[in-house]
Amino acid sequence: MESAYLVIITGAFDGVGRVFSGVVLDLKKVKRFRVYIYNIIMFLVGGVSCVIPMTGTYTQLCVVCGLYGLLIGVFISQKSVIIVDLLGAEKLINSFGLLICFQGVGMLIGPPFSGFLKDINGQYENAFYVGGSSMFLGALILLTSDITREEVVVPDGGWGWFIVFGSFLCHFIIGGMDRSAGLLYLYFLERFRQSAATTAWATTIASAIRLMLGPLCSFLCNKFSCRHVVIVGSLILTVTFIMTAYAPNLWTVFVTFGFIGGFGRSLAYAPAVMIVGIYFNKKRGIAVGLATSGVGFGSFAAPVIVEMAFHFYGYSGGFYILAGFAINLCIAGMLLRPLQKQRLLMAFDKRQEFKKIPITLILTVCKWN
Repeated sequence: MESAYLVIITGAFDGVGRVFSGVVLDLKKVKRFRVYIYNIIMFLVGGVSCVIPMTGTYTQLCVVCGLYGLLIGVFISQKSVIIVDLLGAEKLINSFGLLICFQGVGMLIGPPFSGFLKDINGQYENAFYVGGSSMFLGALILLTSDITREEVVVPDGGWGWFIVFGSFLCHFIIGGMDRSAGLLYLYFLERFRQSAATTAWATTIASAIRLMLGPLCSFLCNKFSCRHVVIVGSLILTVTFIMTAYAPNLWTVFVTFGFIGGFGRSLAYAPAVMIVGIYFNKKRGIAVGLATSGVGFGSFAAPVIVEMAFHFYGYSGGFYILAGFAINLCIAGMLLRPLQKQRLLMAFDKRQEFKKIPITLILTVCKWN
């Protein structure tokens, strides 16, 4: 139960960090220093990671986990904002896809590598030190980067807030499912009676594939649109949950839940992050912060929903409930109107207003008469 409280504390401060950072880093006096502040955050994340093994009491661990959640919330939520500052909005989709691909590789090899470090001395401390050191290295590399200053004509509001809401739903559902991976692992372990190490690959594959296919998602978003990609991903994810409900063995779960389900998650997740960054300029930080805060809310709700669903409806019924949640990603996808279409609508509205000028002048003259 104590470990569950740590997850809740980390998730709560994670959500606060995402929204708070979006508000603060969008301030005019702060925006010019945004990349440098992000550098400091990376150093702090690395430092806190190294401090976690040094905590002596549960209270100290709660405080450190809360601080870690706050910092990691800022770090994760503002990635796309920093990419735009460094590379420009036009390169966001391709660069973000490549970024999460590398993140997926780390997620795939991270747990086995941590287990290897534990086998060396019987403790997990070295894994925290390696993770913290990688953050230090990343911050040092970022210090050498040049900042791109550009002004792009974007809605910066209007339908953009529906984009934020759609992205929030994607983060809520996908992020909540990821945070429920531990519970699903236990249900897989109980049903198929395989070893713990083998069973853990089911959820690990799904999370890794979701991120490693980032470049493919970037290509599909450029080829079609973020809206179409998210809707297709929602349908794939829904079908894979239903297939997993009837999986006869764990190896089938690896295919349905892990590989195909991870592909569906990738299609539904990556575009929801990318499109918010290109729909806003002056309010990009707060927009991305609000959208990604769905992960924090999903961390609270999803584990409870998953536990209740599997408790009352069993293994197969529980996955049917998850399929019902996944299909709601279609609604989120429908809100993701392509930016090019939105620009055409904005131009049309301006032309309509221009056409109204003669009518306005006539009415004004009539009033004067």
